[in-house]
Amino acid sequence: MSISDREYMTRPEVDDRERPSKPRLWVLVVAIVLVALFLLSVLLPLSFAASVDASLFDRGRTRLSVGAGWGSFNDNGYGIIGLGAGYYLFNNLEAGMDGEVWVGSRPQIYEVSPRLTYVLPEMNGWRPYLGGYYRRSMYSHEFSPLNSAGGRAGLLFPLGTNSTFNAGLVYEGYLNCDKAIYDHCSQVYPELGIGFSL
Repeated sequence: MSISDREYMTRPEVDDRERPSKPRLWVLVVAIVLVALFLLSVLLPLSFAASVDASLFDRGRTRLSVGAGWGSFNDNGYGIIGLGAGYYLFNNLEAGMDGEVWVGSRPQIYEVSPRLTYVLPEMNGWRPYLGGYYRRSMYSHEFSPLNSAGGRAGLLFPLGTNSTFNAGLVYEGYLNCDKAIYDHCSQVYPELGIGFSL
């Protein structure tokens, strides 16, 4: 599970008609925070009994992830649902593919993101990670697809023999970004997650 808070740049309005009021996502946000706090309260105590297991990041291991979060695009709020999978090509080096669907407003947004992540040696029970990715964002209507690329950095903490907690920052830069159209062409946002390894 991962929780992210992302905001896309504002695009110009399609017409001058008054738009309906945007839906309130505070109920979704509160629910996501409560679920995350519950999971952390259950899983973190288990982590103190678990030793740091380097085999989590060994060649041949796989990662499966499910995520939820919130974000905004063009002054509309969205709930974000994500799925991901990865495979350790070498010890500590994972190649993965993640996907997200942004729901709750129009247009709906669909994202596909191949990525590479390298997990560094342990430091006081934590394992730093660095990664890069490419993202293709597609819209249900109205807008052309948008490409972006960026980097991730943070810390992983093993919760047991098959799970980790991570916290980090993500930088995302939009490719072929026209500053005459977009408010900004890059962003930095936090990421928190719980990952499971097979």
